Amino acid sequence: MTFSLSHGLLVLSESNCRLIAPKKILKSNTVITADSQYVLDNDFDFSELEESAFSRALIKLDKEWSECFAKEACKVKQWRVLLPEHWFSFTNAELPHIGSDYLLSLSSLSIISETIRLAPEQLCYGYQSVNNQSNSFNIYGCPRDWLNQLTDICGVEIVSISPYSLAANYAVEEVGALPELEPYQPLKWWFQKQKRLAIQLVYLSVLIGGIGLSILYWVNSRQDLLSQSIQHVQSQYFPLKTPSNKQLQFEALLLALVEVPPQIRVNSLTYSQGELVLNIHASEKALQDFLHTWQTRWGTFVWSAFDSGVQGESHLGMLLEQRNGEIGREVIHANVLVKAR
Repeated sequence: MTFSLSHGLLVLSESNCRLIAPKKILKSNTVITADSQYVLDNDFDFSELEESAFSRALIKLDKEWSECFAKEACKVKQWRVLLPEHWFSFTNAELPHIGSDYLLSLSSLSIISETIRLAPEQLCYGYQSVNNQSNSFNIYGCPRDWLNQLTDICGVEIVSISPYSLAANYAVEEVGALPELEPYQPLKWWFQKQKRLAIQLVYLSVLIGGIGLSILYWVNSRQDLLSQSIQHVQSQYFPLKTPSNKQLQFEALLLALVEVPPQIRVNSLTYSQGELVLNIHASEKALQDFLHTWQTRWGTFVWSAFDSGVQGESHLGMLLEQRNGEIGREVIHANVLVKAR
């Protein structure tokens, strides 16, 4: 039995009824003191003693509850009831330590049910090992009606019933060590198993989530390092420049020069700083037709021509006029300069 600020004690005997609040339980060195007037009549029938004693205590509690205890009891959520141990059916049995509370509970239930001669659904029971190293167990039982009658009178939540000795003093730790009697609940162990399984699943989910977050953090850190490495490598090289519109036009023109007629011999071709210089050797007629045709076809360029055999520069029109001044000159060695507009 464990105590918290939400648990109080209702201690009953034939001569006395007491409510002990949680704060008082935790502060007191001695929670329950021995009854000096207690004497057990060994000649009295035990079954009659337990039934008649509990009935008298119940009648006394019913008379005093509303007037003395109801107001204080409403302040506490849950109560544990302590009844004199000689009111309970009791037996001692040898039960093997098989490592299963479920099987120990079923064994003790079967034994006390035969002792008290009540069906499992009609009783409250509890067991306690006499010695942690032995197989001897004290098994207690009482009718379940006791718990129902106490709940009806008190109107509070009673979580368990425990036996205590009227001839002994009890400190907090000793009260906590008393066995707890609870109603038989067939699904109790199943619910506890499901609860443990749910808790294990929660821990497993948290563990898997933690592992997943760790992996994600590691991947992100590696990705950051990879990004930094790529940026470092990129910084070592100049970015590629997209060719300008003029460069693309000149490239198209250079490809078209493959179609120059065979009457015109291209001696050399020089391209620099956005200018194209053709050194050609042709007759006047062929040169005239070439310049006229290509200037019309490539109107986006400025065409200039000069005779390489004459000092100075002569533009296209001037070069053609020289034809009348130098009759008989069939072959011209000229340079053609092409610029983008």
